[in-house]
Amino acid sequence: ADIINDISAGELDKKMFDVIADANVPYIMMHMQGTPQTMQQNPLYKDVTQDIIHYFTKKLDELYRKGVSDVILDPGFGFGKTVEHNYELLK
Repeated sequence: ADIINDISAGELDKKMFDVIADANVPYIMMHMQGTPQTMQQNPLYKDVTQDIIHYFTKKLDELYRKGVSDVILDPGFGFGKTVEHNYELLK
């Protein structure tokens, strides 16, 4: 692979971060609240921007410990977010 694009940030496959570390390719990590089946069922956030920053910070720490540093963050517009959440993320 030349790049890995993961819509679940490793949530749907617990071995994903090991695969990325072994592949040594750029990794696109997307935020999604829930699963593809549940993500649009009443998505709730205390503060969507801060919640996603906190989520990515934890995930990046885990990736860095595995030696992965070439990471592109995707806030996941439309994945477990309302239209209002998406607009808030654009600010």
